[in-house]
Amino acid sequence: MVYGPTGCGNMWKRVTPFLLLGLWFSTPSLSQSHRINRLVEPGVVIVQYERSASHGKVAFPPILQVQSVELAFPFLLTLRGNRAQLPSVQALQKVFRVRYEADISPYQAARMIADFQGVEYAEPRFLYRTSTSPSSTMYLEGGDFPLTPNDPLFLNDGYIRLMELPNAWEVVKGEDGNVVIAIVDNGIEWEHPDLRANVWENPGEIADNGIDDDGNGFIDDVHGWNFENNSNNPNPFPGEGHGTWVAGAAAAVTDNRIGLAGTSWNAKFMPVNASCSPPNGGFVCDVDAGVLYAAINGADIINASFVDRNFGYSLRTTERVMQVAHDLGSLVVAAAGNGNVKMGGYTPYHFPSSYKSTLSVCGTQYQSYRNSYSYGYTVDVCTSGQWIETTDVNNGYMTGDGTSFATPLVSGVAALVKTRFPHYTPVQVREQIRATADYMIYDANPPEYDGLLGKGYVNAYRAVTKTDNISVRMVEWKATGTGESSCFGPSEQINITATFESFLSDAEDLTVEFISDSPHVLFPRGTTFRIGSLGQGEKKSVEFPVIPTASVPHRSFVFFEPRVRSSNGSVVSGSDAIEIFINAAEFALHETATFKYTMTSEGNIGLADISEGMIGEVHCKKQLGHMKLNGFEWMDEAGLLVGTHSDGVAGSVFLRFDEQICSGCPGIQNHDFLSVNPMEFRNGANGEQVSRVTITETKPRTGLEIIQESLVDAQSQYEDIALFRYRLRNQSSSAISGLHLGLYFNPSEDLGGIWGDGAYEMSSYQHGAVREVFPYVRLSTRNIKEHTYVGFMVLSDAVPKHYRTYDHDETWYLEQPSDAWNGLTGGITEPKGGGGTSDYDSAQLIGSGPYHVPENSEVVVEFAMVYGESRADLVTNAERVHDLRNRWKDPPGISAPSLASVSEGDSLIFWVYLSGAPSNAVTLEVTGYQGTDITPNQTTLTFRADQWFVAQPVTLNTVEDPDIDHDEVTLSLIASGGGYGSVEHSVNVTITDNGVGAIAAPVSVELEEGNSGSFEIALRAAPRGNVTVNLTGYQNTGLKPDPISLTFNPSDWNIPQTVNLTAVTDNNFLDDEVPLVLNISGGGYSTS
Repeated sequence: MVYGPTGCGNMWKRVTPFLLLGLWFSTPSLSQSHRINRLVEPGVVIVQYERSASHGKVAFPPILQVQSVELAFPFLLTLRGNRAQLPSVQALQKVFRVRYEADISPYQAARMIADFQGVEYAEPRFLYRTSTSPSSTMYLEGGDFPLTPNDPLFLNDGYIRLMELPNAWEVVKGEDGNVVIAIVDNGIEWEHPDLRANVWENPGEIADNGIDDDGNGFIDDVHGWNFENNSNNPNPFPGEGHGTWVAGAAAAVTDNRIGLAGTSWNAKFMPVNASCSPPNGGFVCDVDAGVLYAAINGADIINASFVDRNFGYSLRTTERVMQVAHDLGSLVVAAAGNGNVKMGGYTPYHFPSSYKSTLSVCGTQYQSYRNSYSYGYTVDVCTSGQWIETTDVNNGYMTGDGTSFATPLVSGVAALVKTRFPHYTPVQVREQIRATADYMIYDANPPEYDGLLGKGYVNAYRAVTKTDNISVRMVEWKATGTGESSCFGPSEQINITATFESFLSDAEDLTVEFISDSPHVLFPRGTTFRIGSLGQGEKKSVEFPVIPTASVPHRSFVFFEPRVRSSNGSVVSGSDAIEIFINAAEFALHETATFKYTMTSEGNIGLADISEGMIGEVHCKKQLGHMKLNGFEWMDEAGLLVGTHSDGVAGSVFLRFDEQICSGCPGIQNHDFLSVNPMEFRNGANGEQVSRVTITETKPRTGLEIIQESLVDAQSQYEDIALFRYRLRNQSSSAISGLHLGLYFNPSEDLGGIWGDGAYEMSSYQHGAVREVFPYVRLSTRNIKEHTYVGFMVLSDAVPKHYRTYDHDETWYLEQPSDAWNGLTGGITEPKGGGGTSDYDSAQLIGSGPYHVPENSEVVVEFAMVYGESRADLVTNAERVHDLRNRWKDPPGISAPSLASVSEGDSLIFWVYLSGAPSNAVTLEVTGYQGTDITPNQTTLTFRADQWFVAQPVTLNTVEDPDIDHDEVTLSLIASGGGYGSVEHSVNVTITDNGVGAIAAPVSVELEEGNSGSFEIALRAAPRGNVTVNLTGYQNTGLKPDPISLTFNPSDWNIPQTVNLTAVTDNNFLDDEVPLVLNISGGGYSTS
């Protein structure tokens, strides 16, 4: 679409910006663990030292080929006075940029450097995407406004009406003060005719004299800086328009008879070019330096229309930079992202918008409150993100979509607020915009958005006029359980301390209610707590316990949203949440002088997650699992794959088969196995270590129950061997045919001490009369020139063996069940070998099948991992594998679920197995059900010696009772005879009550004006925890209830409670009706 001339001599054009997600930096050493769109700069690592002096090049290992070590932010040394003494500034003065030439990924290099003494952290230099996307159908709508600028495109901007900007401009304009908005982006065409008059001029710099007049570390930076080419010209590379688009939305010259009106009405803008070098100029590389430059040089508002996606594993340098900007008086306004997904849990957060110090902006549809982009508890406010008219390169104009455009609209409003209230701190500017936002945005969105769009849609007029706002935020929280880890288990009491701070007006009689959408959490002391009064800047803490139920799903993320209410019932908080991870995997650690690895209850060998470490590092504050070789972590991921056809594969490795959470999101492994009993581990008298756990598939469901076992022997002749055994039991009512099982190993290329260098080959050894072949990988070791070797072996001989080696490129796309199936069934594929090329071998799958498993029968499949200092040593140890395998004998044991769940009034069947052959008949007695709501059909089971491997069922029947409760019963299976005399097994059965409690209360109450009355509230059934009843709907009416919140305890639930009502006399003769709403939650009650 081309617009006609408008008197300014330029042609108007509409340009559709594209989503800059397809560009990618070449990182040939990047491992499969980073099969995600995390962009990093090759050959660069950011290092913070504990002290200010760096180690210099000589301190780094020769393998890195370090070329330079330099201060990351040398201009911080120019700060003087109090600003130089800020702890956040002093911390960043210890950050250095290390450049190296080795063909090693920045992840790997960072882990190497992080091991050195005196290093606080090392991380890659991350790149950020801009948050734009193509425009859609455009709506043109004019209207009468209180203050109408004469810019021709103004009337096209329908979002202006929703934001109430014309009313706000009647009160204050950016040109009334000296507020500066910094645009940190990929370059700004600052001499655009609709921008030039508003560009910032450095008051301490004399143009073109070649001198750093103001001593800020930058020569002739009259109009900002270009960090890509280290010049004073912040213009973009040809064809890169993102920064120009962003600048126009906030700071286009208003009321100049051309173009559009920036939302700030002529606030000054500081152009900062943080672009990456061509051909990746659409990304921003120098975010940290750009933000620091803006803050140091007096920017009040810093616009950040870019994102990095991750799971909360903070970019430590950037987080410190944001704190420095805050401490220097700058508010960073940041884009929430365009993914249209709920951030949190298994969906990554967007940074820097998810940092507490920023104002996070989500986007809505054009002229609408309806959300179209990413949302979550980290969002602060929303505004339009579609069809935003703005400036373009080459003196043009365009319309664009995305939170990149929504963000500068809000940056302009922030400039108005700062101009109107110049004494406000960055936090107060942020909270003023939040507190005055239109909460009615939630009426326009589905219920699943509740609490996830911040405080609402930005209302500029209220932001610059309303001065009695209350804003209380949760500024800190801490959760502790019975152990040291921050990951919690079922039925474990979690004690939470939440700290709240008031940022604007003083507040009195505050209460906080913690809202959770999880039905698997109990609140022993209720959900509502009193905070009391909070003066501006004052903090208070609230402590409360929560208990996950025994039936909480595996790998659950539970969110608790604190909703703080003032004395009139209004919500004065928002955009905060407590995020807790519950019911993680169990681990059993095996250790010899060579191997140190964990078996997990999810089918993984080693790490429970890919080495990105999302769950462990962020939520548990520790790594979940180990896979070490000679003391070094060396495996990104390893684990089990089971399938019966190309669309029916269950896995604990590869990217999720069923879904990718969002485009460009970090990769999440399959988690298709769950344990049915606790992990068992025993140490033998001769150094044997055996782990054992029973797991089942969550999808696809074939009826298999898998007993996963692993064995190592610490004796020197076996220390280089690890064995893996899987018993596949068919618990379905029909035979399973075509069953394949395998293990996948992906040695690390970037974890540090040891890594696979791409050389996979085949070896062989003599096993009886058969010459067996197996694949192995050659490993490189830091600072050691010699190679070592690890082989992967299928030991079961009854069916064909399958070996498949994947090259580096293939590992990026192992995300379909058919990808796994091809490896499990494809026979023996010779590795390419050699290494050192772009398509070098990177991972190994070993498999066995097909198997036929009759109903209630089992097959056993065994594998091995073996180490060698040389190829000859590898073969020698491979020959010893079968000796160790033959020595592996199972002790007597009972296999049955450890946990079971049944709904009240229903029945449950579980199956019982023996682990090994008995000497004669074995009898099992079922006990523990007496006096409970459970009655078993079978109380005695007998296993014959010649049919010991046939499973037997136990059927449990339950009765319905009137209580709303969850009963837990522990059954005991006690064996006798056949060498099983001391064996016992427990089954913890949870009887769930799916009923929802109801209350007794009148439908209506009639009162005379000026009189009082009352009504009673009663529970109809016993709750399973505290029940809270909150009264709403009376606010701003003539009805005053007391109390407005009641709590029923399980101990006295059947005692009714009274609510007193007072009707206020008014001056009219009309009858009033007040819809008083009772909101009931907790203890199995959830209704209004």
